[in-house]
Amino acid sequence: VFTGQTDILPIPGTIPQNFQQRHHHHRNNHLVSVTKEESAIESKEKRERRLARNRESARQSRRRKKDLLFNRRTQVNKLHNAIEAERQKKLETMEEDLLTDKIRILNEIFLEQSFYN
Repeated sequence: VFTGQTDILPIPGTIPQNFQQRHHHHRNNHLVSVTKEESAIESKEKRERRLARNRESARQSRRRKKDLLFNRRTQVNKLHNAIEAERQKKLETMEEDLLTDKIRILNEIFLEQSFYN
């Protein structure tokens, strides 16, 4: 009596209701028989792992964006401070030049008046 499996397909309608259809997957170069339920669990686990990777990737992306924004704000603040320092320096130089010109003009006026007196 032959007890091994055959390649003969069952006659439609003769498959018992509790028969679980099997799918074949390759794992580590070994053919493994997996039920639909096992396949569904495996798919769900894969999906959960993928979603977890996506969440972690999104978290890292938000952190990189936050760091970049912080760095940009720091650069902007440094530039504003540099502009303000240059503006203040220019203002002081202009005030000094104005005072020098004022003294020179007053001296010229004084000399002209003393020349005519």
